[in-house]
Parts: sequence; structure tokens; C-alpha cells
Amino acid sequence: MGSPSPESPHVVLEVSSIPGGEHAGSTPSDAFPTLTALAGLGQLVLDGVHFRDVVSKRTVLLRGVNLSGNAKLPARPSIPSHESDNFFDDHNVSFVGRPFPLEEADEHLSRLRHWGFNFLRLNITWEALEHDGPGKYDYEFMNYLVAVLYKLKQYGFKCFIDPHQDVWSRFSGGSGAPGWTLRAAGLDPQHFAATNAALVHNTYPEPSHFPKMIWATNYFKLACATMFALFFAGNIFAPDCFVPVIDESTNTTKKIPIQDFLQQHYVNAIVALARHIHDNAPDLEGTVVVGYDTLNEPSESWIGLKDISRIAHTQNLKHGLTPTPFQAMLLGEGHAAEVETWAITSMGPAKRGSQLVNPNGISAWMAQRYGPESDFGRLSTDGASEPGGCIWANHGVWDRRTRQIVKPDYFASNPRTGERVYFYEHCFIPFVKHFADAIRAVVPDATIFVEPPVNEVPPKLTRKNNGGKEWENIVYAPHWYDGLTLINKHYNPWFNVDVYGIQRGKYLAGPVQALALGESAIRRVFRDTLRSMKDEGIQYIGKYPCLIGEIGIPFDLDDRIAYITNDYTEHKRALDASMQALEHSVLNFTLWTYCPNNTHAWGDGWNGEDLSLWSRVAPTHSTKNEDHSKALNGDDTASTSGSWKTAVSERESLEMTGHIPADLDLGGRATESFVRPTPMMVPGITLHATFEPASTLFTFVFRHATPAYISANGKQSAMDTLGASLMSTWDTPGGEKEVEIYLPRMHYGSSEEVEVWVSSPSAKIYTFDNGEGEAGGLRIDLDSQRLFYRCDCLGGAGHTHRTTPHPVVEHSIVVRRRKKGDAGGLVPLDELAPIEVERRKSGEKGEGRLCPEYCSVM
Repeated sequence: MGSPSPESPHVVLEVSSIPGGEHAGSTPSDAFPTLTALAGLGQLVLDGVHFRDVVSKRTVLLRGVNLSGNAKLPARPSIPSHESDNFFDDHNVSFVGRPFPLEEADEHLSRLRHWGFNFLRLNITWEALEHDGPGKYDYEFMNYLVAVLYKLKQYGFKCFIDPHQDVWSRFSGGSGAPGWTLRAAGLDPQHFAATNAALVHNTYPEPSHFPKMIWATNYFKLACATMFALFFAGNIFAPDCFVPVIDESTNTTKKIPIQDFLQQHYVNAIVALARHIHDNAPDLEGTVVVGYDTLNEPSESWIGLKDISRIAHTQNLKHGLTPTPFQAMLLGEGHAAEVETWAITSMGPAKRGSQLVNPNGISAWMAQRYGPESDFGRLSTDGASEPGGCIWANHGVWDRRTRQIVKPDYFASNPRTGERVYFYEHCFIPFVKHFADAIRAVVPDATIFVEPPVNEVPPKLTRKNNGGKEWENIVYAPHWYDGLTLINKHYNPWFNVDVYGIQRGKYLAGPVQALALGESAIRRVFRDTLRSMKDEGIQYIGKYPCLIGEIGIPFDLDDRIAYITNDYTEHKRALDASMQALEHSVLNFTLWTYCPNNTHAWGDGWNGEDLSLWSRVAPTHSTKNEDHSKALNGDDTASTSGSWKTAVSERESLEMTGHIPADLDLGGRATESFVRPTPMMVPGITLHATFEPASTLFTFVFRHATPAYISANGKQSAMDTLGASLMSTWDTPGGEKEVEIYLPRMHYGSSEEVEVWVSSPSAKIYTFDNGEGEAGGLRIDLDSQRLFYRCDCLGGAGHTHRTTPHPVVEHSIVVRRRKKGDAGGLVPLDELAPIEVERRKSGEKGEGRLCPEYCSVM
């Protein structure tokens, strides 16, 4: 669909002809004010660990969301993971409409802007680009995506494009790669269920009883593990595997090594998208599309394993049938095996017994060419006595006749040289370099978001592994979730485990030390984990920004009881714990996820996950419980049309302006926890920005260079000492000196209800009772949900210690909403604010103090 052959020229569209394009005449609705942060500004540049806007020269804190989890699934026909109809017809699909139909763009983007987001991780899949066969690109989808990007531009969003995958492909239980990649390796997805080669929701006997989060166990089953081994290390571990490809120019057949075939097609597909944007909409490069993720949640597969007769030591999630790698190989070639079964308990995975699998001798491998219309051939294995069948048996890993392991440590070292194989050194870093070089051949300034396997120490990027050159324009983009809550779909505020600390060897005396008992201890573990991840990035990746690409909570906690009771208390507590952990390390992030077609019955429509921040059928105070009971039982039609329309009709304040509801919060889940005040643009660097929803107390501290120091030492010397982020707005008249803070009405009501304490030039509280919204160096506008602050550092010579001007100065701002009729019951802000700021200073780590007198100017 929309897929010309590789050699066919495709139409290059004029921007004006793309629906929603820059010249299409559509603008954001008047129902939502235009925001200044990032809107219409230039590119973001990397300055050490910070992002900085090239126009205003201020640093930018990226606060975003993934758009969207539904990108994993086709839109035409719609094939959610709980439905089997049309599942195996992977040629005749289209992803046009993912993440949303263009006519819904204004509603969703208005809401995300209203919630204070300024950045998006735009999820796509390799399958969306190249589902119809190798080199057959879906230009209809690319045109649609360009139209979406123009919509992002209208609303002032920047984004990076995430080539998303989970356990390789929809056909191996996840998302990402086209179905033909599995067939090119000789695998038959229609036999994965019988052989336990993959556990697929679409083919599960009772989709509504699909076990929680079990999809992730597919990483260690035959299909996914084989594909990632071939993708990253086929040239090492499967050197005799080739894919025959017909060269039509010479009418000859070329044999392409399987790793080169898979990896090159993946890279070429993402490059094809980058080139399509470059050719059709070059004004989006840098201004909207900041860069590209390397690959979502890549897997080490079996690479590095020393014994395939044992469950992989890297398999932390053991749930349901848990074969060893060797058992997975036996099952795949039609041999029955007794496989261990595991369950998730409060103390982690526990073995429960065993089960006989594949007693009927079904094979997951194809022995013959796939279909008469196939134009890319089948797997061939040079030198093997039996072409086709198990790749690993063909390479001598195990013996078909005896069904015994021949080389238990096959994946630990190179079979030809005996050299130990390290995933990062020999597989992942070469892939990242290949990917980055290919993207930058089209977009030279593209930022590459490097994403290593989940929870692993990041790779060490050096000049040596980059051809003797420094790595440039790199962002470290790991993921993190509260695993216990994610897997169990229950938030326990009294008990958790420091999994990250265990994996890093922090608890030498035993895992009991890793227990976090009580909410304060749990939050401390979360904070320490994210801080350590940020520090690891600097240590291994380099002094580049860190952005947490995924973090979030499941909203179907405790069997979805909140969808009936409308009580989201536990959700708010769970999400606030993660949000505060992000804030304490001043991290950029994109939450997982915003799913425009989320429903209560099937969540995000994929493998039983339900992490969307919004649902069109989310309960409101006006909806009836029976509507939600219908939704929980699968009656989404009743819930979507009934609950939503009931909510709209019974709220007098809700009026529709075009496609944008006036009440943009309607449908949000636990919004009080993720809608938070945030410094958006800062003339310097943010040291601290934390929020407490219950008290509405927001504490913000930032630092910038003093004009006196720059004047006394000269611009270049000051730059060498302080770096651009601290001084770039202060060394030229063009630098913007104003702090811009997102201040949500949800928490602060009106400007008359807000009180603000600032630390300098002298500590003082400001209120805005006169309704003018301006006092001292502060401006407040809660219509646009903004607080602006401009210090007076240009007005004087600057503080000095003895005779030397201080290099930098700190400013602190503390904001709180005054409680009507209860002002006397609150600790006065002029007493509370200094305590909050000092608490930040006492816990300060790694920033350093430049003033020996510990004053606010340093």
C-alpha cells in the first residue's frame, strides 16, 4: 500500500500539498494560547550535559511524552494485539493514522501543550516503513508522518524519531520489524505458539487472560533471540547464513550475509524516512526533528552466554514457560521438551514446576521457499548437510541425530577465531556508528539518541571505536520503570527492591540489603537510581545530555478498580514517586505514553499494557459506574460513546471549539502527578526544580555567570572556565535573560492565589492580589500558564569576594498556592522557602561551590 518498487521514482510533494503542512493555512485553535517555549525558535544544540536554544541562548529542560504506544500496530486494518483476524497478512497493512488521524491532531497536541510538555518521542516502527517487502517503502505513511510533523511545528513541539521495537516484531509477540525478516531467517511465525518460539497475544487462546507483562519473556525465546543474534552478530555466529537476493540489473543471484541483510535494511528504512523529510520538508530538520533514536530497547540475545544448557543469567524476568536456549532450539525443530514454569511473586520470580511442550513435533522453521510471490528468497546455509531448519544446528551448536549440545559456550566466543565476544564492543557500538553515519549522510547535524539494552551499564564511547574521531551530537537515552509496580500492576508504598543496585553489585552482603521498606526509602531508591543512571551516562557515553526515554506506570492497577471507583490515589502516589526522582536529578524525559485510542477494556491495545496518560473513556465525576463496568467487560462502544458524551453534556463549562475540547484535562489520568511546574527556558543552568503536589510547593534554583566576572576576565577566558550554558546569555546583548517557568493552572488556580519567594537581590515574597500579574522582576500569566523572572544582575558590578568578581550567581524561586480561608494555618513562605533552598544545598552533589563564604553568589 503506497509502496513503489525500490527502483521506481516516487513523487516529491510540495509542502503546500501535504495535509496540515506549513502552508496549508491551519493554525492552532484560539482555544489554546500560543506558547513561547521552543515555539518558532531555532535548533537545540548540545552544550555538555545541557540542551541550549540557539536563538535565545537559554538552556532548555525537555519535558515530554511518547507519542504513541499505538504506533506498534497497523491502523488499516486495525489489528490490536488481542485480535487474530488478518494478523498474519503483514503485506496488506498501513500505519497511516498512527498516532492519530490528522483531523484529531489539534485536540491531542493542544492537550499535551496544555499539560506543559515541550518535547515528544515520536514512535514509529520499521514495519510501518517497509512492511510489503525489502526495499518496498510505504511513502503514503511517510507523507502522513510529514503532515504530523508540521502539526507538531504549529504547536511548538520538538521531537526525536524512535524506531520502536519490542521482542523484534509483532509476529514474535511485540512490535517493530516486518514479518518478512522472520521468514528471511527461515522462521515460520504461524508455528510459534506450538513451539513456544514466541508467546503472541494475537494467537493466545484466551486474549483477555493474557498474563501480565509476560510478553517481555519473548526476548529469550527462540524467535526473538535468534533474530537479534543474527541482526547484531550474524557474521560472527551464523557466518554460513545467506539470503539470496536477485540482482535484476544482471539477472543474477547474490548471496547476502544474514546480518548485513537485516541490519542494512533496517538502517536503510530509517534513512529513507530521513531523506523523505529532507527532500519534502527540509524546514523541519532541526527545528522540529531534533534527531533519531538508534533502536528501542535492543537485546543482547544469547550473545556472550557461556552455557546454553542453563537459563540465561541476563534473564531477570522469568515468567511462565522458561526454556533454556538449548531447549528453545530443540522445541523449534520439533522436539518435545520438559520446560520449567515460573511465576512472579512479591519476592521476585519463583520456579513453580515444569510442563511438556510441543509433544506433536511441530517445527518453527521453514524448509521451503515462502510462497510463490516471494521476491527475496529463502534462507540458505552454505556447507550444511540439511539446508533450512534450525540455523544453530546447521552451525554445529547441537547435533540433530543425538539431540545433544555440541558447543555449550558457542555464543561466548567467535567460533572461527576463539576470541571472546563482547556485545558492546563487537556488536552494538559498530551498529550505532553505522546508524549514525548513515543518518548524518542525509542530515549532518542530526542528534543520535543512544539507547542501550534496558538496565544495562551503557557502552563506553571512545575515539578508538569511532574511527579516531570524537563522538558528537550524542544523547544518552536509557529507560527506567519501577519494575515491581509495572510487572505486578500494583503499587506497594511500603515495600520495593533496589533492582538497579543489585545489578550493579551494590549489596555485597546480600539482596536483603536491597529491600526498601516504607515510602521514604522507596523514593530514595528511585532518586538514587536515576541519579546513578545519569552519572553512568557521563562516565561511559561522555559528557552529553541524558534523557530518560521511557518512564511511567500502569493505570490498570489492582485489576482496574479505579475505572469503577474513579479513585486514582495510588496511581498518583506511584507516578509522583517517579516524577520526583526525575526532578531531583534535573533529568530530561519522555513519559510512556499518550495513546489516543486507549480504552478501559484493552488499555493501549497492545499485550495488555495500559500506561496511557489519557483515555477518552476515563472516568469523571459525572459518569455512571455501570458505564465503566461495561467497559471493563469489553463493551468499549458503550463506554466510549456513553461515558464520554455523558461527561461532555453534564459539564456546563465544557464547550467545543473546533475539534478541541475547552476542558483539556478531561480524560487525563493522575494528572496532578505529571502536570507539574517546570523551568522551560533558563538563562544559565538548572540546579534544582522539585514539586510537592500536596502543598503545591515548587522550589527552583538556577545559576548563571556574573557580568562582572565576564567583564573582568574576558569572554573567551570566562567561556573556557564556565562553559556556554552558564554564560552564553550574559556575554552578548542578544542573549535572553528571562527565566520561563511552566506554572499549571491545575495546581495554582489564578494569579491572585499565587505567592512567590525570590532570593535576590534581597529575599522577598511577592503576591499578585492586584490582578496585574507583575511584581519586582516577576511576571505571572496563568492564562498561558507561565511565570517569568528576570534578575537584576545587569544593574550592578556584581558581588565580589575580597577584590575578585564571583564567576557565577545562584537565584532561588519558591512558589506556592495560598489556600483560601486558611492562610493562617500555613507556615509563612518567607520562613519555609529558605529552609527548602538550604535543604537542596545540603544535599548538593557534584555541582561545586565557588564562593568560600557560601553566599548566594558564588
